[in-house]
Amino acid sequence: MAVGERMYKVIAEQDTPPELVMLDDLAGTGNQFARYWNAEPHINGRTFPSPAALQVSGAIASATYLPVVATQIALSKFSDELPNLSVSPTHTLGLDYRAQDENSRLVPEDQRAALLDLLRSSHSRLGSKHGPLGYEESGLAITFEHGTPNNTLPILAPHTTVGDATGWTFLRSK
Repeated sequence: MAVGERMYKVIAEQDTPPELVMLDDLAGTGNQFARYWNAEPHINGRTFPSPAALQVSGAIASATYLPVVATQIALSKFSDELPNLSVSPTHTLGLDYRAQDENSRLVPEDQRAALLDLLRSSHSRLGSKHGPLGYEESGLAITFEHGTPNNTLPILAPHTTVGDATGWTFLRSK
């Protein structure tokens, strides 16, 4: 039984509406979770109401989203577009955690222009489909043991695989 199918089965079997708690590693732009929250899933040929509709109808008592890391951009999106959802990240990243921010924390102030030049000049060699700053120009420098989000700068993401281990692409100056 798929995860989504189990969730709907558990909700249907409850005498009282349950509280829904969702865990995630990263809310970068907020797009992925917002799509999930509003989507009507198709499971085994049936269409189910979206989690948002379940909350509005009272089928779930409350919903809490707990990303380990969330950007201020994602939190603003949730506040604007998902007002009935409680969101409590462990860590919040402001705009200054983005490579392109004028107050970026990623490198010292005197190296910010060089960082952006490196990102732009190396992009074509890396083959990232999301551009030199990652998905929707997120410009983050974040990775997890289990994977690297597409919001991460492509120069920090693994690009080659050797056996079972993921290798890293290293850029060398000419």
